[in-house]
Amino acid sequence: MLPKVAVSAMEGAGRRGLYRRPSHNTGYALPPTGTSGSVSTGIMEAMYEYVGPPLTLPSLAALLEEEGVSERAYSLYGAHKEDAIVLDNRPGGWVVFYTERGRELGIETYGKESDACLDLLNRVLKDEHNRFDLVAGPAPPSEADATFAQWLDDRGLRRTDLADRDWKTQDSPWYEGEPDYRRYWVRITRIRQAS
Repeated sequence: MLPKVAVSAMEGAGRRGLYRRPSHNTGYALPPTGTSGSVSTGIMEAMYEYVGPPLTLPSLAALLEEEGVSERAYSLYGAHKEDAIVLDNRPGGWVVFYTERGRELGIETYGKESDACLDLLNRVLKDEHNRFDLVAGPAPPSEADATFAQWLDDRGLRRTDLADRDWKTQDSPWYEGEPDYRRYWVRITRIRQAS
């Protein structure tokens, strides 16, 4: 079993993990050859610094799975998933990029697999939403509330059984000027515990 990763300030507090909060907020430099560390993606600033052993594709996959990162958020073997961070081994090196509508955006190239894995990890974990699944909505608020209550009931849970960090809701209209639709998301790791 892999050590836990602190993925938010709340979760990281008092937890020993592979991630630590940096003492400054100025970005990161590529670690020296042969060491572990964080990677600057050139387009995003990571919130945490990886301090574990050099990552490989299998260890990165296991880490992302254990942390409850949605598989929709990334691809480790070059497949062009829509709206995802992709890692690919190409003749010119290991590349990491964001794919949207078939385009490769924010592409970075690395000579080592471990550096590319760190880049993907930083990009994926930067977006907290990657660790949540939609469980109710979008629907009018009363309907979404009933669906969420049923989802909880089906798992023998009450809303108070969920920590604040384990669920979130959003009210927003489909189009400006229309009534709000409500959505409920629950952290993937919490969904697994409830199943």
